[in-house]
Amino acid sequence: MKFLIIGLVAGIALGFAPWWPHRTGTELYPEWHGSLAYLNEIEPTAHPALAARALPPIALGNTLVVLAATGAERSRFDLGESHAAASRDGRFLVRYEKVGKSVEYLNMAGEPFWKLRSLEYPHISPNGKLVLLLNGDQTRVRFVDNNGNEIGAKEASGRLCTQIAFAKRTDRACVAFLDGSWLVVDARGEIRASGVLPGNPPIKSAAVSDGGAFAALHYGGAKHDCVAVVRTDDKKIKVIELSSAHLTRTGLFVSDDGSVAVIDREAVLVTEGFSRRGESIRIPARRPGHARIDRSAGLYVASYTRETGEAAWLLFRPDGTVLMHRELPEESFLDCHIEDGLMLLRGSRTLQCYSVRS
Repeated sequence: MKFLIIGLVAGIALGFAPWWPHRTGTELYPEWHGSLAYLNEIEPTAHPALAARALPPIALGNTLVVLAATGAERSRFDLGESHAAASRDGRFLVRYEKVGKSVEYLNMAGEPFWKLRSLEYPHISPNGKLVLLLNGDQTRVRFVDNNGNEIGAKEASGRLCTQIAFAKRTDRACVAFLDGSWLVVDARGEIRASGVLPGNPPIKSAAVSDGGAFAALHYGGAKHDCVAVVRTDDKKIKVIELSSAHLTRTGLFVSDDGSVAVIDREAVLVTEGFSRRGESIRIPARRPGHARIDRSAGLYVASYTRETGEAAWLLFRPDGTVLMHRELPEESFLDCHIEDGLMLLRGSRTLQCYSVRS
C-alpha cells in the first residue's frame, strides 16, 4: 500500500508539471518514386496539398524537367546542343554553349528575356534575380540582374574561383577563391561582406545563409581541413576542425543563427548556433565526390557516396539525433532536397519523394 500511494503521488505530480520535456516524433511517408529514364510512368500521389508545389528542376541529358510535388510533370525544356543553369524555383534558366559567344536568359516556357554576347559561364540564383557570369580562366565574376544589366559592384576578381554557392531560398551568393579570399553578394549585386582567410588557404567549399548573416568556408591543403564560420557583420570567425583533408568539395550548410552542418570523411558534424559546441554523427567512410546537405524546419538531410560505392542518406536533427539512415546500392551518387515537409532524393537512376512530419 505504501508503494501504491507513493506511485500515485508521483504520477499526479508529473502529470501537472508544465516543465516536463516533451518532443513529438518524426514521421516519414513515401509519396512516390520512379525511374529517371521513365518519368512519364511515375504514378503521382493523390496528396492534394502537393499539387500546387514544384520541385527543383531535374537535368536529364539535354533536357530540363520540372515536376510537381505530386510527381506529375509540369514542364520541360529541350536544350538541344546547348547547356543551361536553371533557377531552383523552376521558372527561369540561362542557356549557354560550352564553346559559344553568348548567354541567353529565358523562362521555362522558352520565352526569351535577354541575350548577351559573352564567353562566360552563368550561375543563376534560386529565384532568378541574380546571374553570376564567370570568365573562362575563373578569375573574374560579373553581377547581372534578370534584365541583363550589370548591377551593384558589377564584378569581383580573385585567384581562381573555386565555388559559387547560393543561399537556399534567397538570391544571395558566396563566391570563394583559391587564394583564401571570399565575398557575399546580394540580389542587387552589392558586396555585403568580403575577406581573406588567415594564411591564404585554398577554399574548397562554401555556403551562405539566407539572410547573409553567416558564411561557411571549407578550406585546407593536402593534409588538414577546417571550416571557417564567418559572422559577416563583424568578421568574427569560428573554426571547426575536420578529421580529414578533402580532395574535393563536400556537403556544407549554414543558417542565419550560425548553425552549421558539414560532411567529413567518417562523420557529419553539426553545431546549433554560432557559439555552441557541435555534435558528431558517425557514418561509414565516404569517398571523394558529390555530397550535399540541406535543411528545412529544424531537420537536416545529407547525402553522400560510401567508400564501397553505395550512395547513402540520413535524416537528422540539429542536436545530432539521427532519425533515419539508408543506403541505396543501386545508386552511385545521391542529391537531396528538403523543404516544408517534403524531401526529394535524386540518384543516377531514380527519384524518391517523401513527406516528413514532425
